Amino acid sequence: MCVFLGTNDGEDLPSELLSAIFDRVEKKQFKTGPDNLDAIYKYEKQILGKVPWTTLALPHRQLRQVTTLYEIQHGGKKKEKPHHRVVFLFNDMIV
Repeated sequence: MCVFLGTNDGEDLPSELLSAIFDRVEKKQFKTGPDNLDAIYKYEKQILGKVPWTTLALPHRQLRQVTTLYEIQHGGKKKEKPHHRVVFLFNDMIV
């Protein structure tokens, strides 16, 4: 609480007020929400595995969309199960 010494027009804030504030903050702590890099880190682990050769999570990179693409079957080929790929669209590349 020493941080607030002299902040009330040169006077100290009442200790009861500071204690009440700290008690409220302790009960309901402020937590930031997930940011863009959290999602990228999650996908990076799935794509690159435990020993990544590169990093996808960079401060300037933004994940725009994750989508699934399916292979188009040609008319003459034997019918197979749909072959799909997951595509990650970033602001500066596609993976």
